[in-house]
Amino acid sequence: MPRTLKRRPSPSLIIAVIALIMAIGGGTFALAASDNKKDKKIANKVVTKRASGLSVNHAGTADNATNATNATNATTATTANGPTAFAHVNQNGTVDTANSRGVTGANVTKFTGNGVYCIHGLSFPFKGAQVTTDFDQSTDFVVAQLSFDLANCPNGDQLEVDTGIPGGGGTNDDTGFYIEFYN
Repeated sequence: MPRTLKRRPSPSLIIAVIALIMAIGGGTFALAASDNKKDKKIANKVVTKRASGLSVNHAGTADNATNATNATNATTATTANGPTAFAHVNQNGTVDTANSRGVTGANVTKFTGNGVYCIHGLSFPFKGAQVTTDFDQSTDFVVAQLSFDLANCPNGDQLEVDTGIPGGGGTNDDTGFYIEFYN
């Protein structure tokens, strides 16, 4: 039958636990013993000295963020950490809606057999885009690139995506791709 050793805690452990309790309890004591009028007077002095014309009269409402919902750019906060829109465009030019946001099949036109896809009619502004080949739909090592000169797309289109074989003398090849738009 295994025997468990019961050891006493070391003196350093006891002192560390007491110090931890004192540190936590000391902060609580400081909060409980705080004189709100005295604190406000000191804060007003410091603020007045460093930034004349300001006061701490309404510091009690600082935790109220009701006006944050009316911030100028609050509507774009949901896309602040990611692309404005993105799409998975299949080899045949259709848009995989399950893996897309903000781009539909109506925004993509594929020219038959030459690896040129035109993007048009987007409902949002964008400053940049990134495209990546969908290697699952590729028959060869195919790359994708963006073009803003729209050499192969009709006037009024916003972006051209060309997919092709690198080093193939400019040979375009149809393949699916992923595209992300950034503002």
